[in-house]
Amino acid sequence: MSRKITVKDFPQMSDLRVCLVLEEGDDDMPREWCSSCSSIIPLLYKVSGGRYLCKECWSSDTELQKDEKKRKTQKWKVEWDDVEHLLAQCPNTGCDKQVQLHDVQEHLVRCIFRRVSCNLCAQNVVVSQLPNHSKLDCAKRSVTCECCSEVMFAEEKEGHSSTCAGRRGATRKNGKNNKNKKKTLESKDSEDEIKSLKNMVVQLSAKLSALEDEQRKQRALVSASVKRPPFSYIWCIDSFTKFKEEALKRKEGSLSEPFFFGVPGCKFRLQATIAHITQDLQSITFFGLFVHLKVTDQDRFNDSYHTKLKCTLEVASHSREAETLVLPFTFSADGSDDRRAPGRARYMWNTLFGKPKFVKLENLENKELGYIQDDVLLVEFYVRD
Repeated sequence: MSRKITVKDFPQMSDLRVCLVLEEGDDDMPREWCSSCSSIIPLLYKVSGGRYLCKECWSSDTELQKDEKKRKTQKWKVEWDDVEHLLAQCPNTGCDKQVQLHDVQEHLVRCIFRRVSCNLCAQNVVVSQLPNHSKLDCAKRSVTCECCSEVMFAEEKEGHSSTCAGRRGATRKNGKNNKNKKKTLESKDSEDEIKSLKNMVVQLSAKLSALEDEQRKQRALVSASVKRPPFSYIWCIDSFTKFKEEALKRKEGSLSEPFFFGVPGCKFRLQATIAHITQDLQSITFFGLFVHLKVTDQDRFNDSYHTKLKCTLEVASHSREAETLVLPFTFSADGSDDRRAPGRARYMWNTLFGKPKFVKLENLENKELGYIQDDVLLVEFYVRD
């Protein structure tokens, strides 16, 4: 029989509450937990019968309060070291991951089921659904009126429809076209009408294409600009299929458009690359990541970080079956790095991951692993001191 026990109020967890899912008789089943509300907190009260109660349950237990002998208690302190190894269920709805308590905070930072605020409409959205939200549901996404070609927010379109001059003109035009259509049918001359319809289809297709391009840019902008502490950024590689096709046409591979951002005292530039690499006498297609670091203010940088700056790039999976791809690396920003090329500005290096840190393209595009969704790949960058 399984039992859910809530862990809360430990300083190491801030205000977070998580549930342990344990089976009766498990070796990891703790003994010191409130038997009334099923919770583990730093301070418990040991009462008669060997039971433990939290302060709230102890004060509300009428039987204990009536009996002076039973009311005698012993304060019992639960140490973090005694519980940090226990497995807890991720509190994010939809996530089935179970992690040890001391790793919960780190998991929540990169969990694909966490909720973030949309940069345009401020609505809370699950991070893996952010591209779809910005494309289909965001009230602040850009849309174009099909009648007058005016660009507006999606939330304004309904009100605009009632006052659109292009729509009124189209209504009058349609009335005339109906009369002309009857005359044309009577005279068996429909060639002009067919040409007009073809032109209309071409114009609508062009407007639709322009609208999709605009929404794609908005979606990439939203995904790339979401920030959370510690210094972390979501980098959206849109139209991944097109990027791959163009890269594989070239022998030397291809780099994506660069993504720039900064942290105190330094700037980063990220690019993705797809190329053929020979490994163990076999030609394999790899997906890699290209990183620049440039220290712009050495004093400010030294105040914020150690000379060895630890960073990670993480490719989140949309599938519950697959793990997040974590690619850790370390930058040396003290001027001693031997990768610095002659003539290149000090504190700036090219870092192309070695073969072990490349990801095979066939694994990245595996639908069961689910790293690419709706032709979009989300890469999360973390700066950890």
